[in-house]
Amino acid sequence: MDITNLLAGFFGDFPWWILICLAPFATGGIAILVKHQQRMAEIVHGMRGQGSNQEMAGMQDQINQLRQQVAQLTLALDEVKRLPATSEVRQRITEVES
Repeated sequence: MDITNLLAGFFGDFPWWILICLAPFATGGIAILVKHQQRMAEIVHGMRGQGSNQEMAGMQDQINQLRQQVAQLTLALDEVKRLPATSEVRQRITEVES
């Protein structure tokens, strides 16, 4: 049994030399595809980072607004306490505070 006959029986009549010649181009194509996927991942990752920064800025604005509202309500409550009031109003105020 000759090795040439064995290889010919295994590979058949398929022209493998075509695949051998095209292998470098296929490898280059895969490299280009991988590089493209890396760049797209970097773009998507960068956009997420910017989006989270915008979300953080929005949250910070909301926190600042809430702080201002709490300060205003605290001042208003202090002024209400200073006003002469009936016992019913004082009772409501102490209920709200506790």
